[in-house]
Amino acid sequence: MAAALLLVVLLASRPWSRPVGMVPWLLGGGLGVAGVAGLILSSRPRIVLAGQGLRVHLAPARVEVVPLEIVECFFLGSRLEPPHPGDVRTGGERVRTLVMRIAERAVEHAERPTLPLWGAWQEGSVTFDGRWCEPLSIDLVRRLNRDLTTAKRAAAARGGT
Repeated sequence: MAAALLLVVLLASRPWSRPVGMVPWLLGGGLGVAGVAGLILSSRPRIVLAGQGLRVHLAPARVEVVPLEIVECFFLGSRLEPPHPGDVRTGGERVRTLVMRIAERAVEHAERPTLPLWGAWQEGSVTFDGRWCEPLSIDLVRRLNRDLTTAKRAAAARGGT
């Protein structure tokens, strides 16, 4: 309701009729478009079961498909976040993570570029930062491992690997 009232006031004042120039309007419009695009990209699920693989989204414009047969398991982890500049504490804060382990034999899937804010993909481990996904819990990890096992069994029954 407040947003609608603000829009009415803004439209009634006709700010575009003032001699401000096109640059501020173009900058404002560009920032608005970039903000909406950022929200859309960051709200996409990080892991999606899709057919014979898992779609992993850890970079804004990149989705990797990982075959089910090379995904070994999921487990909870944590990492130490470095302190902010000017913070007097010696250590940082502990951040919960979700780790997806990839088989060692799958060297072609061992590393991928990621947005470090969302996670990391190196040495056969895909680590999802817990601050940028749904809340991490033991129940979530159990559900992911159960769904992984079910999908692998279904693929094997269809004649896959």
